[in-house]
Amino acid sequence: MNDYELKAFVTNLGKYNEGELVGEWVSFPVSADEMKAILDRIQIGHPDDLGIPYEEIFITDYDTDIYGLQNLLGEFTSLEELNYLAGRLDEMSTYEVDKFKAVLESGIDIEESGLSGIINLTYSLDKYEIMPDISDEYDLGYYWVHDSGVYDIKRMGPLADYIDYQAFGESIVDEEFGMFCEAGYVRDNGDSWNYEYAGDRDDIPSEYRLFNSEEEPEMTVLVVEPGKEPKVITMGTDLESLQHAVNGYIQAVYPFEDRVAVICNDEGKINGMELNRALYTPEGEMYDILAGPFIVAGLTEDNFGSLTQEQIEKFSELFRTPEMFLMENGRITREFQGEAFFSLDTQILNEMGLRAVRPHDNYLESRTGIVKIKPFEGNAVITLENFTYSYGKHKVLHIDKLEIPKGSVTAIAGHNGAGKSTFTKCLCGLQKGFKGRVMIDGRTYKSKDMIKLSYMVMQDVNHQLFAETVLEEVMLGADDSARQQAIEILQKLNIAEYQDRHPMSLSGGQKQRIAVASALLAGKKLLVFDEPTSGLDFRSMKCTAELLQSLDTDITVLIVTHDMELIECCCTHILHIENGKI
Repeated sequence: MNDYELKAFVTNLGKYNEGELVGEWVSFPVSADEMKAILDRIQIGHPDDLGIPYEEIFITDYDTDIYGLQNLLGEFTSLEELNYLAGRLDEMSTYEVDKFKAVLESGIDIEESGLSGIINLTYSLDKYEIMPDISDEYDLGYYWVHDSGVYDIKRMGPLADYIDYQAFGESIVDEEFGMFCEAGYVRDNGDSWNYEYAGDRDDIPSEYRLFNSEEEPEMTVLVVEPGKEPKVITMGTDLESLQHAVNGYIQAVYPFEDRVAVICNDEGKINGMELNRALYTPEGEMYDILAGPFIVAGLTEDNFGSLTQEQIEKFSELFRTPEMFLMENGRITREFQGEAFFSLDTQILNEMGLRAVRPHDNYLESRTGIVKIKPFEGNAVITLENFTYSYGKHKVLHIDKLEIPKGSVTAIAGHNGAGKSTFTKCLCGLQKGFKGRVMIDGRTYKSKDMIKLSYMVMQDVNHQLFAETVLEEVMLGADDSARQQAIEILQKLNIAEYQDRHPMSLSGGQKQRIAVASALLAGKKLLVFDEPTSGLDFRSMKCTAELLQSLDTDITVLIVTHDMELIECCCTHILHIENGKI
């Protein structure tokens, strides 16, 4: 059992109203039989003086060491939700529970409010990263300048003496919305949030339910999600159930003559939710687009209600086919029915600047080690031996031996939390406490040596840009004798025309090239890119691929990516990491 405490003092409400405190501490998780015995001991079901049985309970106190949880709990919090949370914590490893506590203690924003959000946090821990031993903004700024490998202090020269680590750390915190806690610095790494628990009792696994369900008002409706056909579900009519179904505040619109309501997310478009279905005038002209999931419900005299069978059939057919929308220069220029869109040839999609609908993803099937996927010449390798790293007692990386071809462009693939980022940080010498050795051309390199040889281009390259002009940025720490070489590198990367521009005025792809130019001028031989094409369209992805292919053959490139199109375009090898192993 994991080291946490979650108790509630369950009280007989009828007795309490009579001036008597009759209750008992309940430690979660608890079985249905144990809860039944507790309720019997506090006289639930026993008759009062008039022979009427006591039926209602409430919670008068909590005892928990999970920071911030008690603020979310009230007198009538669901005991079954508490039991579900405790059950999840028991299922998790000690490392996961410690990480769960640290995220809550830090106060960092999580995707959902209330106890359902805390439950879903147990399914979404991969979304958060904890940087241990960083307790304040100064530590964070110092880490990025000296230990991250992003900056070359020697090249900065005397400028390094004037770095304001406190201010730099504050800037990073403001941009990432990170938070500090006893365990270190907590940041949201952008992974997706897992909406495993929607707040409905039916979503609670049966082993954590404590009571027989009572009859509650329910309705039969259609739920329409982006990219999917409508489905018929039965759900509660209460506000909370509706909000869970559309993932936020609700808005009801009445675009049809039928007695039905379309219930959607009131802030779906503002929050950037995926576009779903269009609404049309009787003449067939599109006048609005619904974003995110929505509900089609019937109407009663005073509330939403069930659809008739005829309405289910009618609106299932109306919304059966998913729709796709092409936006150019801030305007919707084309609309596709789902089947028509998915049948488009990849070349046609690429011409519109869109990514492939079904990129090849068979590289990872039944493969072990590092796999060559394109012709590649060269026998020299970077050898890693006994490469391990642990968070406490939890081993997150364990590689006995691996050979990476020098001069290759190698993709590092794997699920979220598989160990990809940890692997690259260890290889670059950025992760303190890792064990193992790196050998290149027969020479063994230590962590400090790998920092000198490697350069990591971050997903948010803005963290790596400081100077007033592009040329000054590339030459940070270098003397004037390197000026011509810097210009030649900028020319090779097709950004020489911007050498006098401020780096922050350029596009994301151009900023990437500035970071690469800095690495090339510094003589770095190992470049690591973290999700360089995240959120990019086809044309921008191709530009990034061309950049990676254009680098000198003596430079080894590693790319942490889920982008199979990028892998097809430019990678010579692919390395699949899962559970910290090759």
